[in-house]
Parts: sequence; C-alpha cells; structure tokens
Amino acid sequence: MNKRTKQDTAKRKPIYTATGIALGTGLGLVASLLFFDNLALGLVFGAAVGLVIGALIDFQAGKKG
Repeated sequence: MNKRTKQDTAKRKPIYTATGIALGTGLGLVASLLFFDNLALGLVFGAAVGLVIGALIDFQAGKKG
C-alpha cells in the first residue's frame, strides 16, 4: 500500500477547471430559466463559460507555481 507523505500532498495543485464547469453549469441553468426558457441552451453556455474560466485560472496558477 502506498502511504502519502507531506511532500506528496504538498506537490499537489488544485484543479479549477472542474469547479468552473460545475459552477458555470449551475449558473447557466438558472440564467436559462430566467432569460431563455430553454434548459439545454443554458447548460451548454454555462458549461462552456465555466470551462474557459476554470482553464484560465489553472493557467494563471501554473505560471505562478
């Protein structure tokens, strides 16, 4: 069995792309109900926006670390 050490966990960096997709999808669904009356449209737009925002945050975090 592999035991995790403090060095192994210290090297890990958070991944924001998945968080961005999840939050974007949720917000897109709410916005679609308010503005479009089409859940599928809001789901796609929200996931796309969340993916872009999460990827940008990951890219910025990679440059600093």
